[in-house]
Formats: sequence, C-alpha cells, structure tokens
Amino acid sequence: MARQSQSVRLNESLDYDSAELAGLGFRYTAEIIVADTGTPPRTTTVSMLVTVSQVNEFPPVFHGIRTFSVPENSPVNTLVGVVNATDADWVYNNLRFSIVDHAPPTFYIHPYTGQINTLVPLDFERIDTYTLTIQAVDMNRNEVSGSLQQRTSYAQYTINVQNVNDVPPVCSPPFYKETIYSTQANNLPIVTLFCTDKDSDLLNYRIVGGETCLSVSQFYKHKELPVPLRGNINDRFISQGSALFSRNTFSYNLDGISDPTTFELLIQVTDNNGADSKVELTTTAIVIVHVVPWTTTTPTTTTPSTTRTPVNKIVTLLDEYWKPDTWFVVVLTLASAMAALTLAHFDGRAIDPATGRPYLFNTVTGARRWV
Repeated sequence: MARQSQSVRLNESLDYDSAELAGLGFRYTAEIIVADTGTPPRTTTVSMLVTVSQVNEFPPVFHGIRTFSVPENSPVNTLVGVVNATDADWVYNNLRFSIVDHAPPTFYIHPYTGQINTLVPLDFERIDTYTLTIQAVDMNRNEVSGSLQQRTSYAQYTINVQNVNDVPPVCSPPFYKETIYSTQANNLPIVTLFCTDKDSDLLNYRIVGGETCLSVSQFYKHKELPVPLRGNINDRFISQGSALFSRNTFSYNLDGISDPTTFELLIQVTDNNGADSKVELTTTAIVIVHVVPWTTTTPTTTTPSTTRTPVNKIVTLLDEYWKPDTWFVVVLTLASAMAALTLAHFDGRAIDPATGRPYLFNTVTGARRWV
C-alpha cells in the first residue's frame, strides 16, 4: 500500500486583526475529501481545524493636537487635555499611557483614557511651559506590561500655563513718612514708591480720596483731631508715575482756604495685566507728609536801631570804719589778762582713781594739773 501526502496551502493571507476573524474565534475549519483511484473509487472525509495566532505587527500611533493650555489659577485635578493614540493590532487600541521622567510630578495621565490632569497648583510666574514625554504601550491582549510582544511609542506634548492676574501689587515699604517745606519746588519729588507685581510690569498710581477744599472754620475744626487728615486735602499733591509731587500752592493764612500741616495720602496702585485686562488688582500705600510753613517774603516795615559802643569804668567805693581811743585798748587788755588768770587758777585737789596720783583742778573750767 502506497502512502501519499498532500499539503494544504492558503489561497490568500490571513488577517488576525479583523473583526471577521475575531467573530470566528480566530479559527478556520475545513473538510478535506480524500479519494482513491480504484473502481469504483472510494472516498473519505478528514476534518481540519486551523487556528490563527496573533503577531504584534503595528506600534501605537499618536494623533491629534499635542499642545494644551491651562490657566494658572486652575484647581488641582483640572483636565488639561486628552492624548489620542491608536493601535492597529487586535484588540484595537488596547493601550496604556504613562508620563516618562517627569519630576517633580505636576501632571497625571489616566492610563486607559489618556486624560491629563493637574496634580498641584500651577504658577505662571514660576514655570510657564511644561514639556511631557508620553509613552503608549499596546497590550496585545496581554494585561501584564513588559511582554516581549508589546510595542511602545513616544510623543512629546507641550502644556502652556496661561497667565492670570491673581496677585495684587506689593509696595515695599507700604508706609512712607516725609517732611517738606511749604516752598518746595513742584518739580522735586517728595517720595518715590517702590512697588512690584508678579503678573505685570505696568502699574498705575493715583491719589485717592480727600480732594475737597476746606474752609477756615472747617480746617480749625479738623485741627483739633489727634490724627492727620486723610487724603489729598485741597488737592495740594499730584502723582506722576510712582513719584509724588507737591503743587507748591500751600496756604497758611486766615483768608479763604487754609492747609493742614500734616497730610495722610492714600496712593492706590493698580496692576494692568494685558493677558487678563478685565481683572485688576490694587493695593494702597500710605504717605505721611509733614509740611513746615515757610516764607521768603521781605518784611514790609522796619524799625531804626542805634549801635552803642560799650565803655569800661572803674568805680572805687570807700567804707567808713571806727578807730577806738587808747583807754579802751588798755581796759580790754586788762580784762583779757584777768580772764586768763581766772582760767589758770586751780581751786581743787583730788586723786586720780586709776593711777593714784594727786592732781589740782579748776572748778570753773575743769582744767587739771598733776601735783
């Protein structure tokens, strides 16, 4: 009995990555009829099952825009954008997304949907652009990553942080105190404010409040207050940029308007963010100006004066004195001698208890003398 064999060949290439083949369970069945050459010929039927195995042919392909924008004041977990990628291998688009080497982690990408969300608050003034490397891995019907049959693709995405006017201007220091004369020239700045803003380089300055003129009675009523008058009283000051000037029109007479000597000026500083011009933030700096009234007017009246030369004079003054007669001197001398004899007379005698020696003593003066 002779043995014969025949090979089965494909009439066309197979495509594992098709919905039709997936519907067949990725298998083909066939009935093979084998006939001999005898008379009469006899036949037999052989069933054949062909299973198509998968080959990972295609890497993931990224599609769509790769640049996203997000405002800097967005809350955490804000959706920034969605990464789109496809894979032509069955199961279609079975991809896993991740961000490669992004430290510190600022954004998060959902591994299945490709949605990118913020992880932390953003700050345009600190970092305004992020570049992310996104990795897409096809799972090839394998839920465990790292398989040798998996294919990986990479793409770079740019995230631009949009500037938002979220920080008001800051003046350092916020309080100023200056003293000027009322005659200071109006082209000399009294003080220059130092203010900055993280969102804008352009700042606007203006004096706010207190521009109403005061009558004499109102002024003296206000002068009784223990605090300085707030505002630009009588419109005596003007701001030009960040500098403060006086109008050199101070009045310290009792006719009409009179000015205080201490002004508390409120300078409002407003930022101007071109990227977000609808939102303006302000801060207020305080400037205390003490004005010293001063005049250079020549006196209208004069009083004549006479210059006198001093003259030195020596004055001698003699006082009268008394000169006693001769008899008075003799009497005074005798009296003194008798007093001396009286003082030198010892009219008592006694023995010293300590030494046992006798001594004389004067009962009037208490004088003693050893015997």
